[in-house]
Amino acid sequence: MKKILLICLIVFAVAPFHAGEKPAQGERPAPPPEPTLEEIQAAKAEVRDNPNDPDAHMKLAVLFSHAMRANPMVNGALYADTTVATLKKVIQLDPQRSEAYIGLAQFYLNAPPRAGGSIDKAEEVAQQLAEFDEEQGKRLLAKIEARKNGGSSGRPQ
Repeated sequence: MKKILLICLIVFAVAPFHAGEKPAQGERPAPPPEPTLEEIQAAKAEVRDNPNDPDAHMKLAVLFSHAMRANPMVNGALYADTTVATLKKVIQLDPQRSEAYIGLAQFYLNAPPRAGGSIDKAEEVAQQLAEFDEEQGKRLLAKIEARKNGGSSGRPQ
């Protein structure tokens, strides 16, 4: 039971990857459709063929996160570590890729500690983001501060 709960919590850590219409205030966005195994395999092949292409890595991270949100029971534990590693690779390849920093910070902010979550890691990533994208960095730091204080954007850590 604890493992299922942990997997469900991991799923909500990848919310920033969801694209589409914004939900009404107070509503969670509908999960994106689960990518097929063929889509994930194709993205992995693209990364393998283009290991220095940050777009290929970002596409793979997005597919992993969509898979986790769409089917948390199966994909949460399967893709959490790989998603973090892939986002770190995007940052390594493209150090000013805001969406990778945001996704990584969101993961750290929302994942439980047993799954790699850490408010300190989230804050560190947000500060790195603020060095080159002040607006996004400040927004993310404010969200983290609200979380620390138990504000409306989440539970206290």
